[in-house]
Amino acid sequence: MPSYRPGTRLVTSTVNASTTTAASLALSDWNRTIVIGTVTDGSGNLLTNAGVEVKRRASASGASTYLGVVFTDTNGEYGVSLPILSGTQVYAFEVTTPVS
Repeated sequence: MPSYRPGTRLVTSTVNASTTTAASLALSDWNRTIVIGTVTDGSGNLLTNAGVEVKRRASASGASTYLGVVFTDTNGEYGVSLPILSGTQVYAFEVTTPVS
């Protein structure tokens, strides 16, 4: 089975000082992209059951539209399929962790 993790970007969360490393792959035939990521805390520990809120923004600093939330598995990994954006639109991923 082929790998769908061609590259990664480090995205720093604004919540709980967590980070998430996200890889994406464009599926042009379906006008979709798959984002697969791993969420860790500030010390590099995997975060299980962390919520990853997905938002679409008009630009990197523009107004956002809430699209939904996905959760990490026991390996701190998550995945989501999203429409490919055009122009200045971008996706933002914000991590929240469960209350201990």
